[in-house]
Formats: sequence, C-alpha cells, structure tokens
Amino acid sequence: MKKLSKKTVLTSRGLMVIMVSVLGTVTLASCTINYSKLADGIGDIGRGVDHMVNGTSETSEAAPTESTVSTDETTPSDGTTETEATPAPTAAPTPTPTPAPERVDFSSLTEDKISDGVEVKEEEFGESFHDEADDTELVTFTGNRAVVSIPGATNIQTAINLVLDGFYGEASGLYDRYTKDAQAEYSLDKEAYLAAPYAVTVKYAYSYNGRLLTMVMEYTVSNGGEKAVDSKKEIATFDVLTGQYVTPATVAIDEAALEEALTQTVIQVASSEELTYTKEMVNDPIIIAHQQSGGTSFAEIYWSTDGVMHSVPADLANYAEYFNTYGKIVYKVG
Repeated sequence: MKKLSKKTVLTSRGLMVIMVSVLGTVTLASCTINYSKLADGIGDIGRGVDHMVNGTSETSEAAPTESTVSTDETTPSDGTTETEATPAPTAAPTPTPTPAPERVDFSSLTEDKISDGVEVKEEEFGESFHDEADDTELVTFTGNRAVVSIPGATNIQTAINLVLDGFYGEASGLYDRYTKDAQAEYSLDKEAYLAAPYAVTVKYAYSYNGRLLTMVMEYTVSNGGEKAVDSKKEIATFDVLTGQYVTPATVAIDEAALEEALTQTVIQVASSEELTYTKEMVNDPIIIAHQQSGGTSFAEIYWSTDGVMHSVPADLANYAEYFNTYGKIVYKVG
C-alpha cells in the first residue's frame, strides 16, 4: 500500500503549530499590528490548508441575485404549503327589464309650445285585449297622454309629470281590472258580453295663462250603457315658475268667501229653465285661468254635481278682491 507523504499530511495539531509560529514571528517583527490584515492572512492560510488536506474548492459562495416574492401561505399539519386564493368580487345583479305595453294603434305625437321654455307633448294611443282562443276583441283602452317639458327646470317638470303619470296609472289599472272581468263574463255568455263590451278612455286637456298651467284629467269606463261604469275627473294647477301646487287656499284671502262668490256665479250662469242650481248642488268650485284676450282675464269655473264635472265661463277681474297678493300675481289681476 502506498503511504501518504508526510509533506501533505497535516493534523489539526500541526496546523495549530504553524499558526502559532506565524503569530510568534509577526509579534517579534513589529510592535504595531494590523489586526484586520492579520485576520485575512490567517483565513487564507486556513483555506489553503483545508484545500490541501480535504480537496475542497476555494471559490466563495455567491450571494443570491433574485428576490423572493412572498405570498399568503398556510401550512397544514402534514407540512405541505397551501396558497390561499383571493376570491373574485361578485358581480352586481342586473335587473330584468320590464317590457313596455304593446300599443296596437299609434297616432302622431304633437308638441305645443305654449310659452318660452314650456311645452306640452300629447300622444294619442289605442290598445285592446283579445281572447286567446278566438282572437275576439274584449276590451279597448284609448285616449291621449300628456307630458310637460320645462328645460332648465327639471325639478318642476318632474313634479308635474309625476301627477300626470299617477292619473294615467289609475286609468291603466282600471283597464287591467276590467280586462279580467271581461274574460270572466265572456266565458259565461259570449253574445251577452259582446253586446256591451268594456271600454276604458283617458283624456288630458290643459290651459295656460303664462304663469299657471292647469291640467284637466279624466278617465271613463263604459259598457254601452247610459251611465259610465266608473269615471273620474281631476284638475291640477301648477305655478310653472316655482312648481307650487296651486289651490284655492293658496290664492285666497278668505277661502270660504272665494268659494261663495264662485258658487253664486255658477247659480246665476248655469241655471236654466230645465235645471235650477242651488248652493247644495255646487261642490268644490275652482278657477281655471286661460290666456288673456282683448284685455279680459278669461277663466272657467269648474264644479261637480252628483260626481259629474261641469264648467261655466267667468271673468277673473270679478274675483280680484278675494285674492291675496300671490293670487293677484299668478292670475294677473289688479
């Protein structure tokens, strides 16, 4: 067996002897010692000896060049690593659009510019319900709708249109109700029902004096008889400058005195040989102002008798003494 040369075999004891010898030599050579360089030299000697004895490499360890990106991890009991996934946000639900009612008969839309910045748009329509089995027309829904446009005053425009839409909603509700009644009656006796079918109508009319816009709204449900099955007439007056809902209480100094004066006018004008009105027959009289013409503050007085609305013409100047300051301004009387 070949023996290792004594020159290449160094024990830890031998290494210690060499290092002690070096230190002793340095100590004797000079009283001033550079400990930093001394430590580097001793380190070089140690690495050289380790290379000679064990055959290790003299290359130094390279520093890591890539940074590690941390993630949220959890460590289960078995030692494996699991990354927690962040759930995606839930998308907002989209409401299902409600289909518009189908119209079977449209006429042209009309626009009437009644003043600078104020327009009334009217649309006539016709709709009907047919029996599914034999396609027989059972109920009709006809009339016109009105929409007010006031550019630059959308709040006032919206307030007025909400009232107009509300009245139309009542009429549309009656159409749905009597459609169901018609189906039931038709299924029991077709000939009897078709002799007097239901018909629902809704109408809008308006008047404007340059400041006050009055909407007259009416719906009727008939079945061919002399008297309507159901009906309603409603009058709403708006100040287009402020959006205020105008009532007798807002324009009168004394509401009761104004109502008495209007009632006396109705009794005098509306009474005839065929019918003599009494105070008890005139209910809720109100004034509707029209555009001035020829210096006359033309208006109408509306009232109801037995649930039916009637009207007679009047001159607003005759009631100026009953108006407060606001009433005189909006009705344009001195």
